[in-house]
Amino acid sequence: MNFNIKLFNIKLINILLISLISVCCLRGYMLWSVETCLGIGLLMISIVALGFEEHVRVNWLLVFILVLFSLIHLFHYSRSFLCISLCMYVLLMLNMQGARIQLYHIATLLLILPFYQFVEHSISVPLRIALTDLAVSFLQYFDVKAHGSGNLMCFNDKNYLVDAGCAGLKMLRITLLFCGVYIFMFQDATRKYLGAWLQVGIYLAFVVLNLCCNLIRIILLVVLDIADTSTMHYVLGGVCLVLYVLVPAYLGLSLIFRYRKRSEIPDSTTYSVLSGQYIRFIHVAYSMLLCFFLFHKMPNSPLLVSTVAINGYERESLDGGIVKFSNESNLVYYKTIPSMFSLEHNPTVCWSVEGFVLKKISKERYGDVMVYTGEFEKAREKIYAAWWFSAGEHKTINQFEWRYRTLVNGENYVFVNVNSLTKKEMDKVVFQLLLS
Repeated sequence: MNFNIKLFNIKLINILLISLISVCCLRGYMLWSVETCLGIGLLMISIVALGFEEHVRVNWLLVFILVLFSLIHLFHYSRSFLCISLCMYVLLMLNMQGARIQLYHIATLLLILPFYQFVEHSISVPLRIALTDLAVSFLQYFDVKAHGSGNLMCFNDKNYLVDAGCAGLKMLRITLLFCGVYIFMFQDATRKYLGAWLQVGIYLAFVVLNLCCNLIRIILLVVLDIADTSTMHYVLGGVCLVLYVLVPAYLGLSLIFRYRKRSEIPDSTTYSVLSGQYIRFIHVAYSMLLCFFLFHKMPNSPLLVSTVAINGYERESLDGGIVKFSNESNLVYYKTIPSMFSLEHNPTVCWSVEGFVLKKISKERYGDVMVYTGEFEKAREKIYAAWWFSAGEHKTINQFEWRYRTLVNGENYVFVNVNSLTKKEMDKVVFQLLLS
């Protein structure tokens, strides 16, 4: 009885610590949407429906993710990593109360956090360009006259832009949330449980179906000449989602569960029974780590942009290791990248906050360097932007490349962003910075 009281007090302290850190560090961080509410609903209903066991069976994948993001947060302070760490700990607390936490619970939680949207912004540009190239190649395979440049497709002498909606990243999020819903529904109906590796395979299958769905959607929008402002643009997206993702996935999962043997505890996952002593140790250890998170401040990253100067521009230092240079027609930003774990903060994020919409994206070569360029529009205003990553003489737009070189060679990169009122001015500034 005394042990149970002590364990209850430890859990209470942890709850108070989590609440305190959440208020101090994560205030205003969550981005609420329909997808967020759907994910929270799925988590609550599925955890309750699966029931609680008498003996604690710890999901070690959950522990691994918790430890991984806690360590990353120690060396690279980020509210995203702190939020993931806290959420994984909440799941672990439920798991230690006997809840059957499975892979789709973890995946659903990651999908509803803002971290997914930050990743979405980082991969949106290359994905839109890649889908445009695939759509053009598909049409050309059938001897259809079509060509593309960046996210711009030309078909029957008309230009079509592959926008963020066509790229399907938001649809991918909804698709993967439905994956969790499907797994829960089939498990609850059949009392047959899927192992972690099988669930990973199902999630990958949903990703492939989503990419194929969006490729078909882009081709149909172009061939049927459907404008991106029409209602049919969104109706076609919904129809493609149902026909090419949800229906095939439902039929596939029906076959999997039909031939799946009944099992009360998921196989293919590492579960073990922990005694109360180990549970208490984990609570105490994470409590100490949370205290460290609350009072620990990361040392300032080296300001690699502190000595940068551009003739004819006013210089202004901003928070977050950013330096802004401005004149009558140009804005140039240099942003220090603290580590390889940093998420890209490209102009698609900055200008969207100001009400601008990214219309055209492309890769352009300036000398030997490839640079992303884009056009942002709001009413009659238009901004031409270019951006890339730079470390000394090495410039790149490949995220995997600069992260790899940061990890292996210890190179320190900065993010360079040029914004101009005309394309000619932008080209001039880009050449000036690349040659300097």
